[in-house]
Amino acid sequence: MKNLKPIFALSALIMSLQDSHSSAQSSEKLFTHPHAKHRTVEATSEVEIAPDGSEVKILGRVPGIMSSIECTFHPGSISKAAYHRTITEIWHVTEGEGYFYRKDLDSGAESCVKITKGTTLTIPKETVFQFKTIGDKPLKFFIATTPPWPGDDEAVFSKGRWKSTL
Repeated sequence: MKNLKPIFALSALIMSLQDSHSSAQSSEKLFTHPHAKHRTVEATSEVEIAPDGSEVKILGRVPGIMSSIECTFHPGSISKAAYHRTITEIWHVTEGEGYFYRKDLDSGAESCVKITKGTTLTIPKETVFQFKTIGDKPLKFFIATTPPWPGDDEAVFSKGRWKSTL
């Protein structure tokens, strides 16, 4: 449980920054955590492929506020470069290592950082990002999005730092 504390803290932070939308409607099965003010959606066991090529699994969602996602990226992989139209993400690396590139569309400012277990970073909307693994272990990370992930047309493909392997 010690490793989950940053994940719970990230989710709590995002939820505290949003207005309460407890009346939001959803056709999905809902439950209420005894210590939370918001309704959340149960996690799915289905693994999907995100627009950037990573494997994702929805862990939960607060309608109108945020979603949480577990992501796995296999060794030797380089993602597709993209930016998001409307959402901001917070990533927390839980396993593996790699490199993470971002470029602000407005200012053109770029950065590329090494990411390892324990790294936390943000991806503001309209920021091009791309990532790749290094080493022989998968890169795994928790993602919190605000607002919730709206669908694959949220991602806009862009030129990145590296050529994608996907």
